[in-house]
Amino acid sequence: MDTPIRWSEKDYSNLKKAVSDFNKKIRRLEKEEGLLYLPDTKLYSETRDKITTRKEYNRQLNALKSFMEKGAEE
Repeated sequence: MDTPIRWSEKDYSNLKKAVSDFNKKIRRLEKEEGLLYLPDTKLYSETRDKITTRKEYNRQLNALKSFMEKGAEE
């Protein structure tokens, strides 16, 4: 069983930046291309509250960052 996460200040800031960058890309794509099949924007507080283990933190962070790669929206 995974142990509960022990949050550090760096964890908080990395997650906040990843959520912010994700939301910026969503808003930019909606504005520029009007794509209808984009994921919903995320709230930092809701994303943080869903994370209970280090494994889940890494999974969430990687998912947000993978969407930031060029062409990932396609």
